[in-house]
Amino acid sequence: MAVSTSGSRSRTGRRFGNPRRGVVSEDSVATGDVDSRDEVGADDVVRARMVEARRVRVSFDESLMDPDALRVVRRLVRHGFETYFVGGGVRDLLLGVRPKDFDVATSARPEQVRRLFRNSRIIGRRFRLVHVLFGPSKVIEVATFRRGEDVVKAEVGDRVALIRSDNVYGEAHEDALRRDLTINALLYDVQSREVLDFVGGMLDIRHRLIRTIGDASTRFFEDPVRMLRVIKFCARLDLGMLPEVYDGIVLARDALAAVSKPRLFDELLKVLRCGASHRAFWLMWETGLLQVVLPEVAALLDDGSDGSYGGSIDGSDGSSDEFDSVSDAVSGEHADDYLDDPAGETGDDRGDDHGHAHENACVDRRGGADRFWRVLSELDERVKRGGEPLCDVVLLTILLLEPLLEALDGSVDRMSVAFAYADPVFHRIAVPRRVADGVCRIAAILPKLGTRRQGRFSKTDTYFAALEVQSIVRSAQGLAI
Repeated sequence: MAVSTSGSRSRTGRRFGNPRRGVVSEDSVATGDVDSRDEVGADDVVRARMVEARRVRVSFDESLMDPDALRVVRRLVRHGFETYFVGGGVRDLLLGVRPKDFDVATSARPEQVRRLFRNSRIIGRRFRLVHVLFGPSKVIEVATFRRGEDVVKAEVGDRVALIRSDNVYGEAHEDALRRDLTINALLYDVQSREVLDFVGGMLDIRHRLIRTIGDASTRFFEDPVRMLRVIKFCARLDLGMLPEVYDGIVLARDALAAVSKPRLFDELLKVLRCGASHRAFWLMWETGLLQVVLPEVAALLDDGSDGSYGGSIDGSDGSSDEFDSVSDAVSGEHADDYLDDPAGETGDDRGDDHGHAHENACVDRRGGADRFWRVLSELDERVKRGGEPLCDVVLLTILLLEPLLEALDGSVDRMSVAFAYADPVFHRIAVPRRVADGVCRIAAILPKLGTRRQGRFSKTDTYFAALEVQSIVRSAQGLAI
């Protein structure tokens, strides 16, 4: 699949050029490598009522499907309700990925679903859903078909707000057309083993493309978190996005600042846990989303970038000198020198002239960006290997470690400086106090971790989180753990 490999490095919309993460070029559309049909717009809702869905026979391995979700669908079908698997579960099956969960959409109203499943409860106020419970922690979510969103513009001060109304029951084709992306709007009929496609999503699955349903910028202004979802799908599923999707993100990116702060925090954690955080954060940085959400990290990457992708396709790059130059400090060796030297230098370096010190600072900024990308690559490897999920404290520390260590360089009261630096970040994304405290403590103690007895601190959860962070950092450096 052809991709765009050139473009400006400006923050107003830099074109990224890696073929595994890229924007599909206009040439590929013109030559027929990619479907050149128009975007699915609001008028298609009317047309969909007059046409049948394209039905595509598929053969899924049922061992990849949740048996409890299958039971839910089949019971609803037996009682005469039109019911399908929808959303990410269908998309992942078509892409050859084991789905994390399965959502169910049905013509049955919530009260009707509740009567069929004693092990269920109705939740939600604006639009009610049914959670069918299996065991203490497993939930199958069942939603009634909804109509497409009615979007109106309203003036709010000097801004234009998009007000949505999507809490009206509808039909299957309307439920498909209200979704954000074509690849997420496919319905799977368990009984006939067919995928119902109202939006051309099967073609986008074949070409591994992300396309919005309707105008991209409008969809992103309706719900700015959709931009983070697009980034996550591109990274985790190795998909490309059409130029209009990329441009829509660039145009709507500032709207991300208006998103609920806890929701932003939750989405960032999902990106860190997706197993492709290296790619995802590079795309966020490239499109300017990172500047809106975490300008501190974006500034570190801007200052340390040489204009190329943050590492190779496997997450590494060819340089290691500046990365390894701080490995002793992070691992605990010579930690006192590292902490006590106000300039962040050791040994004979203290006698260098100002020009040489400035040169070292520039090298360290480049090293900071390199370390950031390498640590994210190591985090992705840990996630892919499975095992015990990493806690929120570890994930957020990994994300903020490099800018925090840069801010702490030469500080005596490291905890106070860490909180003063990170407090705007914690406020911007509503980090819980417990998590914020753990992040700052780990950043403050990390250079001395393992150099002396930790006393009561060694019995706390934060201490074990700090050991996990240290292990990830050392592995990223290629050092023994």
